[in-house]
Amino acid sequence: MMKIVLFGLLAVGAMAQFPGLMGGFGGQLPSGAMDMLKDLKPDDIKNAIKHMSPEMRDMARSMGITEDQIKNAVKNMPEDFDVSSMVSGLSGKMADNKDAMKDMMMKEMSEMKEQMKEESVKDFKNEMDNFGFDLSQGASGLRGQILPKMTEMMGENLRYEGIDTNDHEALRKNVHVEIRMMIGAKGDATNDEVRRMLKEKIMEEMKEEGVEFNKEKAQGEFKKAMMEELKDMGMDAKDDIDPSSLKDMLRTAMKSGKMGNTQATILEYLQSKPANFTYAVQAIKIANLTSELQTGGPFTAFIPTDAAFQKIPAPILQQLLNDQTAIRSLLLKHVTNGALISPFIKSGDNEVSLGGTNLTLTKDGAGAVMVNGVKVILPDVIVTNGVVQGIDFVFNVPAASVNMVEYLLKNSDKFSDLTAALTLGGLLSALEGPGPFTLFAPTDAAFATLSTSLQSLASDMNLFKNILKYHVVSGSTYAADLKDGQKVSTLAGSAFTVTKAGTAVSIDHAHVTQPDIPVLNGVIHVIDGVLVPATF
Repeated sequence: MMKIVLFGLLAVGAMAQFPGLMGGFGGQLPSGAMDMLKDLKPDDIKNAIKHMSPEMRDMARSMGITEDQIKNAVKNMPEDFDVSSMVSGLSGKMADNKDAMKDMMMKEMSEMKEQMKEESVKDFKNEMDNFGFDLSQGASGLRGQILPKMTEMMGENLRYEGIDTNDHEALRKNVHVEIRMMIGAKGDATNDEVRRMLKEKIMEEMKEEGVEFNKEKAQGEFKKAMMEELKDMGMDAKDDIDPSSLKDMLRTAMKSGKMGNTQATILEYLQSKPANFTYAVQAIKIANLTSELQTGGPFTAFIPTDAAFQKIPAPILQQLLNDQTAIRSLLLKHVTNGALISPFIKSGDNEVSLGGTNLTLTKDGAGAVMVNGVKVILPDVIVTNGVVQGIDFVFNVPAASVNMVEYLLKNSDKFSDLTAALTLGGLLSALEGPGPFTLFAPTDAAFATLSTSLQSLASDMNLFKNILKYHVVSGSTYAADLKDGQKVSTLAGSAFTVTKAGTAVSIDHAHVTQPDIPVLNGVIHVIDGVLVPATF
């Protein structure tokens, strides 16, 4: 009854018989309220007002109606007031204001939605900031932080679970397992499928938080921010600046130390990311490039991740890391002069690496940069002396190009005696065959330690051939495959004994001085002694 009485009062105000009573009220009366209002008498309204509950008074105040207005309305209410006529007029007024009320409500809802979105974005940014993400670089910069940050966080979880994170191979495998479980990837899903699923999951969660990234817009904003930063530094950075002038400006800015999302050099940045660049740092040190990547520049370094290095066959990778000249040449083919940043790169741009090779830059449909067809997966890390672009492939990895005999002939300064012995024993042509074979190759210095000459050994040709065959194993056996105390059968029919301590390997009494030299038909291990079976 009380609610109906209140609507009766509101209706009176709507008829303008008591100005000011309505306040800002507008809307539709509840179903059935009209019929009930028709039966109301002025005394009913007066009695109801006297007994109005605190809740109803609050309701009236929320509609802009003060208690004084209500009292004045009741006081001045005519005794012959016709509620029925008032209801009819109120119904017409409500109908007239329906569209206006709808517009007002839609506007309120739109404003509430925008406010909620802003609050959601703010909360999301706060959470990202708590996790250590830098959103100032837009979508492109965020993409470059996600995987390293996730790897870092997972590494912390793995260490908590007792997994040795210094064992990078074990860590990599465990992180991959964690990521696959998190995104629901099947066991046979390829790395590309896992990356796609991970990206979709991250973007989906961002969207749920009310954050959506437009790649082109983000790159445009990044470029605009970069140009503004150059202008703030007093440089004439115009929107239509030519690439050459822009590179000069970026070079000057970086050398000043005032530009960059890290105050580290290229090498310092790589050293700070052991989960991604342990092999790269090791290779840089072996290649004696530490000084150049610390003080030179600006450079753009397309740096292969650990996963990229691990795609190289282990023997070839080890051979590279054992050869300063080879690894230096390879790394220089990944570095170019100047600062190349995604928003300023155009498809078809060509650069020449410090190693003299061409680097062709393109962009895929999503705006991601490709270099020589390889996608940049960790883009645009701006450091004090250039830019780091992380890639998942190693360019210009040398492959085996000669067979076993060709390798011995090519290195005749070390293996002339072995080549002569194989020729004398009629085994040289066999080692030119498809194999594969594993040859434990004594150097000339090893033959020099023998107490007798090759000619004397060859006087018993069967014995001589068996000694040579004792250096050959069927199949490709790398140093990592050998175990301490292992007996390995040879082509002579007898077996030698392996002694292994860490990475040091010995065969019977001879030490392996250079392991894992890949050739087209197998692998060669250089040894410092001639092997002679104990049974001979």
